[in-house]
This record gives sequence, structure tokens and C-alpha cells, in this order.
Amino acid sequence: MKILRADLYRGERSVAVRFRENRRWLVLFGMAAFGGALAAPVQAISKDILPDVGRRLTISGRQRMLIQRSGKLVCLSHHNPDAHRLLMAARESIELHQRSQAALREGDIDLGLVPENNSQILQELDRAEQLFNPFGAAVLDAVERRTVAAENLEAIAKLNGPALVAMDRAVAAIERVYRNQDLSEQRAMLINIAVRQGMLSQRLMLQLCLNRFNPADEDVFDDLFLAMNRFTVSLNILRRVSPQSVPPGAREKLVNTLEGADELWKELRIESSRATRRISGLSGSDMLEIDQRFEELLKKSNDVALLLEGAAK
Repeated sequence: MKILRADLYRGERSVAVRFRENRRWLVLFGMAAFGGALAAPVQAISKDILPDVGRRLTISGRQRMLIQRSGKLVCLSHHNPDAHRLLMAARESIELHQRSQAALREGDIDLGLVPENNSQILQELDRAEQLFNPFGAAVLDAVERRTVAAENLEAIAKLNGPALVAMDRAVAAIERVYRNQDLSEQRAMLINIAVRQGMLSQRLMLQLCLNRFNPADEDVFDDLFLAMNRFTVSLNILRRVSPQSVPPGAREKLVNTLEGADELWKELRIESSRATRRISGLSGSDMLEIDQRFEELLKKSNDVALLLEGAAK
């Protein structure tokens, strides 16, 4: 099983250089985290007022997370006898991704989005959808069959990379177009990084689960540790720079949230490293317990992103 390699994180290095120069979270069996995290900020937005572009950057960035999350849920269901609820959650992830993708193009007042009119962004969104569709089909195939075969996991491992790269390009286009117009360059980069942390939390668990499925696959193993390093780099950037980018009233909450994320990540990094050394002995229950910790990390990453997005208003 060959995992597509791609430089998904080139942005973080450039960000670091530029800075130096100048409804409740889902554990496993529901979609409350997505509904709550995506809907909560919109409640404060009047339907007669156009929402700010921080919202567009947040939702487009979360598309990357949903790609990894749906694959993760299918993989976890492969290791558990009670797979139905996991597979239903994977379906809901795909459906939310599809709805959000359409909203990024056509607008959706409930998600706080207006129609997109920039041709470059629309082109990248179309390409992202084209590469997402075969991945989504692989996930839905497992859902419809109510069982996960080896070929489902092989397809997910093969296709999640291209879909993720394409969506990353779309997010980058949104950041380029809108920063310095309605959103400062620094704030746009910080929101992008914060939302990407949520994606990395899900990618880490997906790669750990795929490693459990095929421990001999060195690409999966290498990508797992690459994602771990990228999460650490991004978190350090956020801790160093983002508190100074928000108003004083939001600063303490942001700092506390970042410190909580850092404390949890230090524990999870050690736990993930240990898990890879005993991966073949991990049971389905073991995998679910590890995933619960990654869900906590996702929630903290979402909280950071929403604090930054709120500060952008």
C-alpha cells in the first residue's frame, strides 16, 4: 500500500520565516463537534450583514480536517466489531464536506458564507472537488457495504493525499486573495495554521490506524512522524505569535487554550510514539481510547481557530 507523498506543510516554514522577518465535540459516534464548531459563531452574525472572510478561511481549512476524519473513522471501524456508528459518522463527515464545498462556491447563510466570485479560488475549489470525489466514493463504499475490506483502506490511503493537497491549494488561494483586503496577512496566516492543526490531529490518528492495518508500510510510518513534527512546529508558531494579534480582552483565553493544547500534545506525542512500537498488539478498544485524546486535541485546535476568527471581526 503506497501512500502519496506531498509537501502539505510548506506554508508553515514560510510563515515562521515571515514572522521572524516582520453542539459538543464528537468522540466517535456523532457529528456534534462539526455542527457546533461550524454553527456557533454564525449565531452572532445577522443574516443582513455579510460575514467576514475569517469565516471563509476557517470553513475552507476545516475541509482538510474532514477528509482525514472520514478516512480515520472508516479505518477505526475496520478494527472494531461494532462498526456501524463509526461508519455513520464517516458518512456525516463526507456529507458535511460536500455541503461546505458547495457553500464555499455558492454561499450558505447558515454557515456564514456568501457566494464566491474570484475565478482563481473557484478554479481551485473545482479541482479540489474533482480529487475529493473518488476519495469520498471510497469512504461511502465502505459505509454502504457496512463493512470495511482491505481494499477500502488501500483506496483511502491512496486517495486521501491527492484530495488533501488539492484542498490545501484552495485554502492557500483564499488566504492569498483575501488577506490585506478584509483580513490582515498575519491574522489570515494564523487562522490557516490553527485550522490546519485540527486536520493534523485527524491525520495523525488516520496514519496511526493505517499503521495498525499494515505495520510494514514505511510510508505510513514516516508520514505519521512527519505530521507529529509539523504539529509541533505549528503549535510553537501559534504560541509565540498569535496572542499579540488579538485584542487584550481575548488574549488570556487564547493563551490558556494554547497552553492546554500544548500540554495535551506533549502527552499525545509520547503516547503515539509508544503506540507505534506496539502497534500490532493494539486492540480496537485501544485505538478508540487513543482517538478520544486526539478528539480533545481537535477541540482545542478548533477553539484556537475560532478565537482567532472572532478577533478578526
